Amino acid sequence: MNPTPGWFARDTDRTRQWRAHVRGARPAGRRHQRDTIHLLPTATNFPQKPSCSRNGRTHRRYKRLVASRWTTVAHNYRRTQDTMNLIVVPNHEGHRLTYVRHLVDDLHRNGEDYLIAATREAVASRDWSIHLSDQNTVRVVHPASFAPSDVLATASASDARTILLPDGDSWLAWLAVNKVPKSVESLRLLVMRPDGQHSSTVVAAMQTLVKASIRSLVRLRHARVGVLTLTDSHARSWGRWGVPDPVVFTTTQDSRDWAKGICGRDSEASGWAAVVGGINARKNIDVVADAVSKSATRIGLIIAGKSSVAPETLEQWMSPMTSAGRPVIVIQDHLSDSELDALILEASCVVLAYTNVGPSGIAGKAMTAGTPVVTAGSRSLHALSRAWPRHVLSTRLSPSDLGRAITTAVSAGRVGGTSGATPSDFAKRLRML
Repeated sequence: MNPTPGWFARDTDRTRQWRAHVRGARPAGRRHQRDTIHLLPTATNFPQKPSCSRNGRTHRRYKRLVASRWTTVAHNYRRTQDTMNLIVVPNHEGHRLTYVRHLVDDLHRNGEDYLIAATREAVASRDWSIHLSDQNTVRVVHPASFAPSDVLATASASDARTILLPDGDSWLAWLAVNKVPKSVESLRLLVMRPDGQHSSTVVAAMQTLVKASIRSLVRLRHARVGVLTLTDSHARSWGRWGVPDPVVFTTTQDSRDWAKGICGRDSEASGWAAVVGGINARKNIDVVADAVSKSATRIGLIIAGKSSVAPETLEQWMSPMTSAGRPVIVIQDHLSDSELDALILEASCVVLAYTNVGPSGIAGKAMTAGTPVVTAGSRSLHALSRAWPRHVLSTRLSPSDLGRAITTAVSAGRVGGTSGATPSDFAKRLRML
């Protein structure tokens, strides 16, 4: 039985493809066959033509049902076609290119095409060569700017129907008052800072409320826009709109030997507290150095990562350690992923003493490795310590309290590792698959 009514059966290319799919043939021009998706309604679920006159009310209702059903059919058919995905990277610093790599890997596994919108500085950066240099098929476009209007124009020129923004905080205000073109079938943006970052608790709560209200408004205005928030990888629940910060822990024998050599420079040290990642004022390294220098046992301090402070400033921060005769190791250089993971694995504890709110990739790596984490100042990491009290020890941001917490963590020793979210979890949640 032909499910298409005679008055609707136009012999177009798309209609012939739909009919061929129902008969089990492979439609022309399709690269990927999905046998489990039935594009056409069958004789059992398609509206049957009434026996009354075409001029009656029943026939008009029947025509509306048929038109609605064919609209659904056309939408499902377009979803099965090869679509172009545009990954927008306005800022390549930090771990943003790591997120791009996870998306690229997921698109490769599914056989989907993609473009990356990035600056020329990003393509020439060291981070790009680390995360995306082995992808020979990466195609890059350079928008005039990364304002939403220019990015949407680039997507239209590239025939990209899906836009992915791993760092989409700046788009929220624009989406709250503007429309997305119909050529964009889906737009997925990740809000990396969903909570207020002010030092005042009251102001931070107001900022959090305003941001949540804007996200809700955007979801109500745009059915094709998915607004998601970055959550901790080891959170008990990611929530409906949460995207977990993925944990990738990789070490090699060379990196392990390198990290063991660093931690073995002082044989009298009872343990090593490590501050790894970017070296900047936000991490309160001066408070950490003062706290470690006042610890009851001889604990050394490792500072490792790409530095954004002057060497003389860092030397001034380390003055309490040198005055107390405690061992200090400073590595002001970009660490590879294997070197960073090996250093976290060999350290006695990892110290995170910053006040900004949000998930920490370093904390996720340390929990995966079984290295105790000492946090101070961050409300989100304090919540993580309540969920994982054996792995995360939270205290106040003061030298005396932080020193006691570091001593407790070093003397307690290593704990069992925990498994966090995978890169596949991150990509699928962000793409809302």
